[in-house]
Amino acid sequence: MTQLLALAITLALEVPVALLLGKRVFSLPISAWRLAAVAAATSLITHPVVWPLMTMWMARAPLWQRALVGEGLAVAIEALIYWKAVPMTGRQGFLTSFCANAFSYGLGLVIGTRIYVWANVLRGWLS
Repeated sequence: MTQLLALAITLALEVPVALLLGKRVFSLPISAWRLAAVAAATSLITHPVVWPLMTMWMARAPLWQRALVGEGLAVAIEALIYWKAVPMTGRQGFLTSFCANAFSYGLGLVIGTRIYVWANVLRGWLS
């Protein structure tokens, strides 16, 4: 999976989770547009750091260690951004970041695996 595809998947999955939690669960007094912008900004800030950390710098580490360090770093930074940029408590910021990242990482693994499998199938058909 390329970094650009991973970022697109991240944005497509994390922004709706942040909106759902912020507007429906926490009933935050913020416009959906502003919350969506902050959610997108958190991913745009952390993704350029987390992607090389997990794919290059820690390439030899087991997947669970890369996920723990990379996603843990993303959750911490994004929680801080939510807490400061949105009228959220620190706990709400952490929960929003944790849920959004867990959802996008888990589903990203499934999507990435499917892309890899189909790419190999197509490569076999075309050769």
